[in-house]
Amino acid sequence: MKRNLLYHLQQWLKILLEFILYVVITFMIAFGLMALLRILGGSNSDIYSGTSIDPMSELWYQYVPLIVGALVALYIVHRYLFDRPLYLTGFVRDRWLVYTGIGAFIAFILLLVGFLLLWIFGQVRIDAIEWEPLLFFGFLIFFVVQSAFEEVVARAFLIPTVERRSNVMAALVVSSLFFAIVHGSNPNVTTIALINIFLAGGLLGILFIIYRSIWPAIGLHLAWNFLQGTVFGYEVSGLDVYSLLNTTEVGNDYLTGGSFGYEGSVLAMVSLAAMSAFLYFNNRDKFVTLSVYSHHKTPTTQDA
Repeated sequence: MKRNLLYHLQQWLKILLEFILYVVITFMIAFGLMALLRILGGSNSDIYSGTSIDPMSELWYQYVPLIVGALVALYIVHRYLFDRPLYLTGFVRDRWLVYTGIGAFIAFILLLVGFLLLWIFGQVRIDAIEWEPLLFFGFLIFFVVQSAFEEVVARAFLIPTVERRSNVMAALVVSSLFFAIVHGSNPNVTTIALINIFLAGGLLGILFIIYRSIWPAIGLHLAWNFLQGTVFGYEVSGLDVYSLLNTTEVGNDYLTGGSFGYEGSVLAMVSLAAMSAFLYFNNRDKFVTLSVYSHHKTPTTQDA
């Protein structure tokens, strides 16, 4: 019993050290690129002055360096340091566009149903439609890169890293907890919001595990942020962005999500939990630790 406990503690310590190493490499590259881009100069942000996020400046100075750092670090640690097959990160070319569309469609259904229910029952009012193509497409590009960065770290790196040394369910829980923790400092965050972000992380992880591909998770994440903020007019995790629909939340904050956005609502909690349960119970055979991680079948893990 003591030997078994010691072994598991050693494995979790290795997970922590591997994660720290990955983060250090990611931010060394990212900070170097950020400094270089500051020297070179960036976008003109005048057209974005009406929102709390300037998408092009955030993209150019922050998320482009972060996504480059995360991807390069992912390649370095998997290929050269941990000697793991890169396909385990979920970056597979097979049906990548279809899988991205599946994730985006799930986000569209969840948000559309929620918005319509709130609008029909007088919890949200549509005041105007404001078409600003530069803002609309600027935020679309921003959310593609921002969502991809978060998925690279939380799913493409973290799930295989934990699964290799523990099991697939532990990987799902850890990646979801990490996802909630990194959003814990967002403006106007609430207990319900944190629970919902954990559930959202679970849904994203479930898609990653079912398809063993990062693309459905990226598709859901970017569509969720883009539709929630730039189309339906909610705050995105507490942040104000341009929206096609100028809406006002006039109902109960528990239903609308208040100043954190729709993902801070009880309605989002129910829909995220229901979709996660539906996908899990219809794909339970996929939730097994991959044989490549077996200590009896993989020399790499046996020697680790």
